[in-house]
Amino acid sequence: MLTDIFADRYAGVVLFASYGLAEQKLLVQAFRMIEEQLFPYYDHQGKERADAKAIYESLNQRLSMELGLTEISPKHYSYPVSLNGQTTTQWATYTPLMMAKNFVLQPLSHELLADQYVKARLSFVELAFRQREENVAQWVAKLPDRLMWAGFPAAKKNMLIPGDPQAAERARTQQVVDSFAESVKELNERLLRAGAKLQYHNGFIQPFGDELLATQVEQPFWKLLVDPIWSNIDIDMKEAVERRDNLGRDPAFYALRALESTIKIISDEKGWTTGKERGAANYIDNLVAIPRRFIDVWEKESLIKLFAVRNDLGHGPGSQPMPTYTPEQTNWLIDASMAWIRSLIGRR
Repeated sequence: MLTDIFADRYAGVVLFASYGLAEQKLLVQAFRMIEEQLFPYYDHQGKERADAKAIYESLNQRLSMELGLTEISPKHYSYPVSLNGQTTTQWATYTPLMMAKNFVLQPLSHELLADQYVKARLSFVELAFRQREENVAQWVAKLPDRLMWAGFPAAKKNMLIPGDPQAAERARTQQVVDSFAESVKELNERLLRAGAKLQYHNGFIQPFGDELLATQVEQPFWKLLVDPIWSNIDIDMKEAVERRDNLGRDPAFYALRALESTIKIISDEKGWTTGKERGAANYIDNLVAIPRRFIDVWEKESLIKLFAVRNDLGHGPGSQPMPTYTPEQTNWLIDASMAWIRSLIGRR
């Protein structure tokens, strides 16, 4: 099974020209977060947790496959033992946790470039956070079932502390969600402090340009897309960002496609879609129609101008010159699409 990893997505872009103290600290901090916050390996009695062991085994196997390695790091190690006055060699096996730690924290060798080295290790960080995010989503999805069981009289009898078992279950679920959100916030802050112009959101580590823009636009934007209803917007906008960062074709097209999907979803959700719409302009009309005025007339005109760019990119130019945009224009189109999507979702 193929796994999307950070190192592959940005193989053609140099993100780390060197490896120094800042990068070393970042990797240590990130791994400690995984070990201490996301997937603690040992329980309170110091025993190996079967679920954590399975997760680290899976992470190790998936990453080693994508990096073209038989193992993420050596599985066995040797140590000398003195017996009857003679020294012999004994062999032991690393836990999946130690194999992961040995990989992420191993010293940079001369055979590896700093860029390749850091990207490979951040790929482990990305996979671990993505796995935890998936686990949290599954936990939230099963909340109705847990609430149903908590509503039975037997649930109250088994409670150690008097109270509403359903309210307690909701509180536990919210705690799981909030805890992971805090971990993501911490990871992104540590990336910033390390000088890495990278941010984690919705399962992926991606570059960003301006720090102020990342804080005020990009981070709030990605948080909005956690709801499954926006999954197509999430996919297209990530495609736009990756194409931009890898100098791919028409990144702005995907950003504007994400914006169009947002408009269509809101129109459908509000019951304004008639089925006669032929394009983005008709869906925009649904948002501006009287008496609802979801957006104003001047906002409609602004959106129409944005989609004129999308139309240029979405149709073959024939014998005319291929439409192109400067990096600055592409960044502006992506940022503008993000800002519009965030604004529209916020008005629901």
